[in-house]
Amino acid sequence: MSQVGWSKCNVDAGNMAGLGVGVGAVCRDDRGELQGCGMMQQRVGWEMRVTEARVVVEGVRLAKKLGASKLVESDCLQVISSLTSKSVGASAFCLIIDDILDSVKHFDVVVWSFIKRAGNQVAHMMAHLQPMEYDYRCWVDNFLDTINRYAEFDILK
Repeated sequence: MSQVGWSKCNVDAGNMAGLGVGVGAVCRDDRGELQGCGMMQQRVGWEMRVTEARVVVEGVRLAKKLGASKLVESDCLQVISSLTSKSVGASAFCLIIDDILDSVKHFDVVVWSFIKRAGNQVAHMMAHLQPMEYDYRCWVDNFLDTINRYAEFDILK
């Protein structure tokens, strides 16, 4: 897991074939215990890299709500590379990257990390959760049974 005292936030996004997009974020402590999770579903047709960048915004928002985060993991290498290199530009994608970098300035340490989908299953499941409810949902207690099952499976890996 993470270093002692660190939190880890896994994020993932999904395009829901004509229904819109879903984004999921899951924060864990250094022992792997769930601290909180959030998801957002919207009726939009963003390109995938914009959706993947948008989910990092939600992950940072969740981390702030929980009070701490020192590591963000995503299975989108383009987003992680852009955050690491602090990419600049005028596209929607670059503007979101800029917003993310601005929003994490209050954290003591932030590490951007790429993780393969197999290590990101809870966030992936949340990004694709059905039925679609077009809003933002956040849990810090009483997690859905589905979330608990995926979280247990992730820890067993």
